Amino acid sequence: MPSPIYPSTKNRIEVVDALRGFALAGIILLHNIQHFNFKHTAELNPSWLHTSDQVISAIIPFFFGGKAYAIFSILFGFSFWIQYSHRKAKGKPFSKRFSWRMLLLFGFGLFHTIFYNGDILTFYAIFSILLILTRKWSDRAILTLAICFLLQPLEWIKFAIATQNPAFHFHDSVTLYNAIFSQARMEGSFWELIQLNFTTGQLANIGWVWEYGRFCQAPGLFLLGSYFARRKMFSNICPKTWKRIGLSSFIINILLVPVAILLFSHLKERSPLDFVGIALWMYSCLSATLLMLSILCLCWYYFKKFSNVFGLIAPYGRMSLTNYITQSAIGTTFYFSYGLGLYKYCGPTLSMGIGISTLLAQILFSRWWLNHHKQGPLEWLWKKATWVGVKKNPIPESRVSGAAEA
Repeated sequence: MPSPIYPSTKNRIEVVDALRGFALAGIILLHNIQHFNFKHTAELNPSWLHTSDQVISAIIPFFFGGKAYAIFSILFGFSFWIQYSHRKAKGKPFSKRFSWRMLLLFGFGLFHTIFYNGDILTFYAIFSILLILTRKWSDRAILTLAICFLLQPLEWIKFAIATQNPAFHFHDSVTLYNAIFSQARMEGSFWELIQLNFTTGQLANIGWVWEYGRFCQAPGLFLLGSYFARRKMFSNICPKTWKRIGLSSFIINILLVPVAILLFSHLKERSPLDFVGIALWMYSCLSATLLMLSILCLCWYYFKKFSNVFGLIAPYGRMSLTNYITQSAIGTTFYFSYGLGLYKYCGPTLSMGIGISTLLAQILFSRWWLNHHKQGPLEWLWKKATWVGVKKNPIPESRVSGAAEA
């Protein structure tokens, strides 16, 4: 058996930074091929790219759809526990300061909404209340509650209601508001789009969270991340544990995916099975996410070359708040009418090229910035505002592992 490899920096759990960077990379690629929720066919896209467009439209959502977001959410819960445990070890409270920190995150989410109506930071800030309420619970209680949320009880309640009341059926807010968005993004000014993002855009975003299982999944993933932090599953990788998680996740995914795809593909048919399809799709995304995490962690543990290469995106993950918001500002400027208006010309292949180019530029910028600064610009601002009124930062830099960037 190869010797275990733990490449790390002095003050970080580097694998967590790399995983966060990986998740954010998946998000930026997804957002680009979707034109940042701009549901419009690129009528001037070169016809000879048709085959590659189809391949990319299938591969990117398969690998990252629902999984990149899930990894990002798990690491958010992980970061909370790292911060809380450091404060607890010092005998100092953290719940009020964390609540203030989440209020600041809500503000960052509102700023992000200027560019993109699909912001997740505001929901992270709201759902994080559960982390505060359960901070003193036992590990077993945290895992139990996480499983309860991840079983998608709301979807099963909706299914039960729908079987008794035919008038109660699945609604797709994103599709409902798509015509309004499309017209504004093709012809509207920047100011008009800001107004739309803060009104109709928020209704669509809330609808998405409610209708597609995120209302239960997000807090469940936060709790799961907190559990992983408590069990030191990233800071002290245990291969046996990750092998068990990977194997069980693989088996579950193999069993779930065909049924989930079948039911999920028939959404909007106003059948009670729509809600079952959502629940099963969330299960399959979760199992695929855990399988992906187990593979990445095991490769990091056993293979030095992999950890060296994968670690190159760690700086990108350390600046995830800055990169998450700026990728939306860049992307919407590329595609929407107030910018370059490339929505008419770029199908999935060309959009993928733009996404990769943006990603590489952000990775290079992150590496350059962190060679001169301890944190990214928005991470620095968030940290300073979090500890306003405190003379000295009470959280040591060691092993915070990107908590400020989650």
